[in-house]
Amino acid sequence: MPLTLVDPTFAVGVDGYEAHDGDPAAGHAYYLGATAVIGATWLLTTAAGIVVGAGFPASLGLGAVVPMFLLA
Repeated sequence: MPLTLVDPTFAVGVDGYEAHDGDPAAGHAYYLGATAVIGATWLLTTAAGIVVGAGFPASLGLGAVVPMFLLA
């Protein structure tokens, strides 16, 4: 799963390994749990963006993307 290699999961994983210093298995479990939550959130928000984005008229074009991005 490529979502395990992004910066937020790495940062949360490092924090988990440091918090469970004496138990590598607990650090692994923390990392995998964080990866599952971050990955599911990533996929759900991407799907929401696809659905919402399909509702915008094509006449707006790419020129409307930057102002919308800055407003979000």
